[in-house]
Order: sequence, then structure tokens, then C-alpha cells
Amino acid sequence: MRLILHYLKRYKGWFVLDFLSVFGFALAELGLPTMVAEMIDGGIMQGDPAAIWQAGRVCAVIAVVGVAGTVLLGFCCARLSTNITADIREEVFRKAQTFSHAEFGKFGIASMITRTNNDAFQIQLFLNALFRTALMTPVMMCASFILTLRASPRLSVIVIATFPLIVLGVVLVSKWSRPVSEQQQTSQDNMNRITRENLTGVRVLRAFCKEEEEIREFDTRNEDLTNVQKFVGRISALMNPVTYVIINLAVVALIWTGAIRVEAGILTQGMVVALYNYMSQILTELIKMANLIINITRAVACGNRIASVFEITSSQKQASLSPARQEGAPCVEFRDVSLRYSGAGVDSLTGITFQAGAGETIGVIGG
Repeated sequence: MRLILHYLKRYKGWFVLDFLSVFGFALAELGLPTMVAEMIDGGIMQGDPAAIWQAGRVCAVIAVVGVAGTVLLGFCCARLSTNITADIREEVFRKAQTFSHAEFGKFGIASMITRTNNDAFQIQLFLNALFRTALMTPVMMCASFILTLRASPRLSVIVIATFPLIVLGVVLVSKWSRPVSEQQQTSQDNMNRITRENLTGVRVLRAFCKEEEEIREFDTRNEDLTNVQKFVGRISALMNPVTYVIINLAVVALIWTGAIRVEAGILTQGMVVALYNYMSQILTELIKMANLIINITRAVACGNRIASVFEITSSQKQASLSPARQEGAPCVEFRDVSLRYSGAGVDSLTGITFQAGAGETIGVIGG
């Protein structure tokens, strides 16, 4: 999250607009059930067409506001997630340009490709869900619960009873999926590595008749990645059936209890319809939050991999370059350059000094 907050500061205006658009969406989702209940109790049950038309006009206004809020919310989410991801990719690429061969050896070329592309894309998916759900869910859940509590304190107990069950499921799924998500990105690194080796060394492989061996290696890596992705998919897919079972059981309990209270004259039919919609909104937002938490585990693994790139301090130091080469100056010049392998105690080469002008060739003999 620290990595995301660092880039989010650049787009404060879009974030504020995203936050405001949430209220337009919430107004439509929570206002319509209230007006439908008013239409049933005050219009249909009383036989008052004027009350029905009045509630219908209010519903139309709320729907327009809700559509505008939904469109604006989607636009802001897309703008924020894509811009932040683009900034992450750019800075990872810029950081990689400063690495020496030793730093590249710590990650590997294939891993750097994965971190720049796939890891950044996973963060983009998470951000898109985050800006939609993390802001909307608290507003929707609090407002829905207050309306449910105001309509029927006794029936609100059913909603409260479902919270621990869904939270328990979310915690268990998150605990299982986090290590597997890290393993998935490592498998993606291996796939990129074997693919890159085959593409860059295709002539050498053909010269030594290594095609079949490389195909077997690729199949092994591909199968490893496929198995990990299947496992992650099974864990993620487990959330929706479990939460929907809990929701449907809660809905059955709500309707059954509500019908008894309607028969006793404690509640009206319209209020039961409104309570059903409020409860559906609360539990739907819980499902969204559960899916977001699953995405968090994957995004945390990818964010840690990207953050590790920024934490590396390059050992390669470059002198400031002059803006233009002067007439007659060498194109390439080394002055007392030394070379030391990573982890070595002393320099392997010292005192290298030479220069080459236009049209000259530099030859390096030896390993």
C-alpha cells in the first residue's frame, strides 16, 4: 500500500472525484428500495394513483443520478488505475537502466520483464477494484444497516449474524491464496525465462539439435504455471458459492420472519420488500469486499516484487555526459577504469585507459 500511496498523491483530484461519485451510486442503490416501499404502502395498498406517480417521478430522478454516478465512478477508477500503473512501469524501466550486470543477475532478465509487465498489470486490476469497492462498500454497508435498523431492529439481527460467517470465509481464503500467488509469479518468471532463452538462442539450439530438449523443458514450465493458476482459480472460485449460500439462507430467514410480522401487523409489505433490498445490498457489498481481499493477496505479492527493484542501489556510477561532442574528441574514452566481480575482494582489471575515434574499432580478446 505504501507503493500505491506514493503514486496516488499525483492524482488527488481524480481520487476526490471518484469519492464523490460513490455517493451518487449509493443514492440510487439505497433510495430506490425506499421509494418502492413508499409506492407499495402509500400508493398500491391505499389505492392512491397520485402517490404512485409521485414516487415514480422520484425514482426516475434517483435513477438518473445513479447512472451519472456509476459512469463517473467507472471513468475515475479506470483513469486512476491506468495512470498509476503507467507510472510504476516507467519508473521500474528507468530504474533498470541504472543497473549493472551484477544487479541484473540478482533478478534475472525474465523476472524483470515479469515485474515490469505482469506484476504491474496485477496491481492495475487491484487498483480498479480498490477504487470501486473500498470506497463504496463502507458507505453502502453503513447506510443499508442504518436503514435496516430503523425499519426493524429485530430483523437486523439476521444481517448481523451473517457477518462473522463471511469474514471467516474471507480470512481462510486469503490465508490460502497469498503464498500461492507468490508461487504463481515465480512460475511466470520461469516461463518468461525459458521463452526468452529459446527466442534469443534459436540458432545455437538448432546447431546442436536441442529442439526436443527445449520443448520438454517448456512443457514442464508451462504445466507448472498451469497447475498453480488452476489452484489459485479454485480458491478464488470457492468464495462466491460459499457467500451466496450464506446470503440465500439469510434471505430465507428474513422473508420467513418478515411474513410472520406482516401477518401480526407489525410490518407492512412494502417495508419487507425494502428490508430485502437493504439486506441484499449489505451482503453484495460483503461479497465485493471478499473478492477485493483475494485480489489484495495477489497485489501484495506483485507489489513486494516491484518494491524490491526500487530498493536496489546500483553499483554502476556514471559521469555526467557533455551535451555535445567537441570536434576531434574521441567517440569512446576510458580513463583509469577498473572492474571487480560481484562479491570479489579485489579488482580483476585496473588502470584501463584507451580511446577510439570515429571509424575505429575496439576489440576485446578473452572472456
